[in-house]
Amino acid sequence: MVALVVAAIALVGLIQGLSQYANSIIYLRDKLNAQTIAVGELTHKALDSDYIIPEFVEIGGDKFELIINEEDYFFKDIDDIKKLTLTVFDEDERQLLIVSTIVK
Repeated sequence: MVALVVAAIALVGLIQGLSQYANSIIYLRDKLNAQTIAVGELTHKALDSDYIIPEFVEIGGDKFELIINEEDYFFKDIDDIKKLTLTVFDEDERQLLIVSTIVK
């Protein structure tokens, strides 16, 4: 009987550990997808100032929300510089990533 209790406790610990591992893998996959999206969208915007970054992007069945913030950036005597900040959220509205860049 004692052996069954010990085995049950060990199994509960093992299941919790595997569950945390699976959640970590999913979170890291989402972070990587968010980074891929952000770099691609900011690069596209830097190359084409008329490009409009979409509100939502879907990768592998997962939907990501993109929020872009554009503000003037002043550097010495150079005009028309903008600071772009892109924030990426997952379907659960969890913030995954914030990336900023400077474009002309």
